[in-house]
Amino acid sequence: MANVTAVVMSMKRPPAPKKTTPQEETKMSERAADDGLISVTVNDGKYTIQQTSPGTWEALRYGEEWPAFRGSGPDNLHVALAYEIAALREQVADLQRKVNGCQWYWPEDDTSSDACVENPFEVLEWDKDGTVAAVSRGGIIETRYYAILPAAEDADSDDDFEVDEATHEAAQNKVNAELARRIPPQVAA
Repeated sequence: MANVTAVVMSMKRPPAPKKTTPQEETKMSERAADDGLISVTVNDGKYTIQQTSPGTWEALRYGEEWPAFRGSGPDNLHVALAYEIAALREQVADLQRKVNGCQWYWPEDDTSSDACVENPFEVLEWDKDGTVAAVSRGGIIETRYYAILPAAEDADSDDDFEVDEATHEAAQNKVNAELARRIPPQVAA
């Protein structure tokens, strides 16, 4: 059996991270947006890398100067990672805003609250003749093309025939194919 030795190290506890109020965070964000300087904080506030002016960076640990970077500042790797994190966080925030607005559907040409519904096929409930209609989702994210035909006589269920396509052409082709399938072949006289 291997010998196990326990080593107890005495370590000075790091200072508690500085808490910022939402107002301070907003001011920091506004400053960054106004002057174009980057500031990225990770690990629940433990580490921060920030531009103090164009081309000048500092690294902080628990909001205080980080001795490992004293005099030289962060290297190119850290700066590149800060830019990447800032860009990704901006993309996530932008996508989150879009996702938050994607809970409703409207006819493409009428995004009023009166025309708003929870399901794209509800937009077409009154128009079951195979007409392809553009339906906007959330008014922001995407426009897709939907159509409904009543259930075919030879269908296994009484469910409507529904079309959901990314382009008008694809939706119209699907409707045309279904209509052609439903028409009995003509017998030559």
